[in-house]
Order: sequence, then C-alpha cells, then structure tokens
Amino acid sequence: MAKSLKIKVRSYREEDREEASRIAYRAFNNILDAKWVTWGLSSCEKVLVAEVDEKVVGVVELESFWFKDKLHGYIYYIFVDPIWQRQGIGSALVREAEFYFKKRGAKYLWATTGKSNFKVRKFFEKNNYKNVEPKELRKRYSRREFKYLLWHLYYWSEDVIYLKKLE
Repeated sequence: MAKSLKIKVRSYREEDREEASRIAYRAFNNILDAKWVTWGLSSCEKVLVAEVDEKVVGVVELESFWFKDKLHGYIYYIFVDPIWQRQGIGSALVREAEFYFKKRGAKYLWATTGKSNFKVRKFFEKNNYKNVEPKELRKRYSRREFKYLLWHLYYWSEDVIYLKKLE
C-alpha cells in the first residue's frame, strides 16, 4: 500500500521564489508559461504553495474580480513538480484556493487551460469544475459583459473555460 502524503498548503513567501520558479520551468512545456508564472509569484493577489516534508512541490496563483455585483475567483496558474504529480497535491491546492475565495465571499471560481492540455482538463473535471463554452456565456451575458469576463479570465481562442460554483 502506498504511503499517504502529508501535504501542507500555506501562503507563498518571497523565499519560496527560487524553488517555485524551478518547479515552473520543469512543469510547463511552454517556456512562456514558466515566465508568466514566475512573474505572477510577486504580482498575483494571492499565491499558495504546497509542501511535502517542508519542501515546496506545487503552487497556485489566484486573482479575483467583480462581475455582475458578485466577487469571482480565478485560478491564474496551478502547477506541481512533475515528480510529485498525480499524488493529490494539485487537488489540495485547489481546495485551499476554494476555501480562500469562499472566506472572501466569492460565489464562483474560474480557470482556463489550453484545449490540447488534456491532463489539466481532466484535473479540473475531477475536481468538479464544469467546462463552459464561450458561446454559452455569450448567450447569458451582454456583449460588453461577455468581453469583460473573458478579459478577466485571460481567455484566448485556444482555451477551455472551467467554472465551479462555491457553496
């Protein structure tokens, strides 16, 4: 039987930067994503890290925005060191992100990923996020609201949008 990991999720500290950056460059196939992630460490509203045995093994970067008089959360980036993936670390980070936004009164948490990023798509679906088609959102909102929402989700045409209602 596999040993259960003791995962600790806490707020990011500046001294985590070097290790978080190293993990980003290992976790992303696209060097641009790794650069954006490294930038986000000091510019995102909230950054959480996951530790195993006091070693940083994963990161989630979070943003929030107001939309239709409700606070919404957004997972800007989430990444786990490849040697630690598929062991519950990403799910622990997402649970803590959900808790963070619920405490602040957010009703929804959004995430986006590339259409061809099947591993991350499966991850969000496993964590009860619903895939929302842009055309579905366009029907629901005015053109101006729709564009505002997509802008806050850093959406581009090759992305998939995920949404979870926080309860």
